[in-house]
Amino acid sequence: FSSGGPLQRASAREIFEKAGDYPLEIFGSSETGAIAWRQQIIEPASWRPLPDVEVDFTTDSALAVRSPFLQSSGWEVTSDAATAAADGGFLLGDRLDRIIKIEGKRVALPQVELCLRQHGVIADAVAVVLQRQRQCVGAVLVLSAQGQKQYEQTGHANFVRNLRTKLGLRLAATAVPKVFRIVKELPRNSQGKLLYNEIMRLFDS
Repeated sequence: FSSGGPLQRASAREIFEKAGDYPLEIFGSSETGAIAWRQQIIEPASWRPLPDVEVDFTTDSALAVRSPFLQSSGWEVTSDAATAAADGGFLLGDRLDRIIKIEGKRVALPQVELCLRQHGVIADAVAVVLQRQRQCVGAVLVLSAQGQKQYEQTGHANFVRNLRTKLGLRLAATAVPKVFRIVKELPRNSQGKLLYNEIMRLFDS
C-alpha cells in the first residue's frame, strides 16, 4: 500500500518487478480523508472513488469530493485538477495551487520539475516561485551520479548555464529556473511529503 502521494509509473513498475504485484495506491489528504484508489497495471491508470465517496469536477477542472470522511455533508473542492475517465474513475492533473503566472504567462511548476527529472544528470527536483526584484522560478536539485561528476568537472556556473540552455528548448523563458540550489536529498517528512518551508529557506542567502 502507498498513500504518501501518487507514485511515478517507474516506481510502481519497480515494485511490481521486485514484489510481483503493483502497489495499491490511496489518494486523499488530511482535509478530505481517503478519496480513491488505483493500481498502475495499465497506463494511464485512473483513480476509482472509494465506497460512499462521490467525486465531481468544477468548471475550473478542480476535483470536488463529497464523503462521510469530511467534517461537513457538502462538497469539498480540492486544489487538484482532474478529468473524468471512461471507466468511471478520474485522472489527476497538476495541483492548481502550483500553476502560477509570471509576467502574465502561465507556468506549471510540475511541468518544470518533469523537464528537470528527464535529464540524466538530475535524480530529483522541485520547483518553487521566488520573489526577487521580479518574480521567478527557482529549483532545488538532487544530482545523479553522472550529474555529480559533471558538476564537479564543470563547476556550478557552467553546470547551471548548460542546464538552463537545455531547458530553454522545452520551456518558455519565464518557466526556466533562474536560481538553483544543489542538495544531497530533498527535505521530506516521515510520510515522504516535501517540506516546502525548508525548501524555501535554501534560497534565503
